[in-house]
Amino acid sequence: APVAPAPAPASAQKPGASFTRWADQFAADWVRLVPERATGAQYFSGAEQDALDRQLTPRTKAQRARTSALARAGLRKLDQFLAGPLDATERISAETMRWSLANTIAGEPYEDHSFVFSQFSGAHIALVNFMTQTHPMRRAADLDSYLARLAQVAARMDEASARAREAAARSLIPPRFILERAQGQVDAFLKPAPAQNVFVTSLAQRSARLDDLTPQARAAAVAKATRIVAEQIVPAYTRTRALLAQLHPRTTDEAGISRLPDGAAAYQQALANYTGTTLTAAEIHAIGLREVARIEAEMDRHLRQLGFTEGGIEERMRALDKTF
Repeated sequence: APVAPAPAPASAQKPGASFTRWADQFAADWVRLVPERATGAQYFSGAEQDALDRQLTPRTKAQRARTSALARAGLRKLDQFLAGPLDATERISAETMRWSLANTIAGEPYEDHSFVFSQFSGAHIALVNFMTQTHPMRRAADLDSYLARLAQVAARMDEASARAREAAARSLIPPRFILERAQGQVDAFLKPAPAQNVFVTSLAQRSARLDDLTPQARAAAVAKATRIVAEQIVPAYTRTRALLAQLHPRTTDEAGISRLPDGAAAYQQALANYTGTTLTAAEIHAIGLREVARIEAEMDRHLRQLGFTEGGIEERMRALDKTF
């Protein structure tokens, strides 16, 4: 009987097989860099996910260096894959990954142009939102993970303050209205007694729904959380409040990024990162001016047809609104 040929190696069967394996591994490594990312997606399972659910990402130069190193290693590998055989779907995936990683690296010099303590995504807000909204509370083990993370909040806040201090030394300081809103948020966080702090009250409320948690264990966890807040987190937020107070005299009402060192370059990189455009800010502004002129010309034509001929566009629009 004829002998069937041996199956070809996987790489021979599918040219991009090695790319797919590498991409899966790289994605896992990228998620591991940020435990909060792993928690939000529940990316892994078992012991590895449980371990990540107990960690908060350091806000240090070393952590930023690890991110940069992995991104650069990924770019080198992607360039090798893109120079070889990939099917259409794999090539799109590789090019998308490359674009994302290249933007990560291109944005490195401008990371501190996004202020450490802003009112929407500052460390003082992000840590609270993550712990009280994203950290899972499905079983008693999640309560223990919460406490493990809670014990890291003070360190993460001090790291954020150190980064803000270094940025301020390079004149990367938020405008006054952003800093004052961050100050108000920190003040509000510090106002309640530790037992009424949001880290504690959220834990108490969410853990009350756990079927595998005894009342005694829940009470012990709430008491431990209260101690962590009182002894570690409140002092850390107090140090942050002092830092913001030190920066306040250096702020102004000018908000444009152009006032910052390398502000124009940071803005250009933001355009590329968020929109993919290669247009400059000036070119985009010119498009906006042309579009406003075009739209107003159309509005003028329609307003005249409706009998509104006196005054500017805004004035005539108000007159039109009154007819309804």
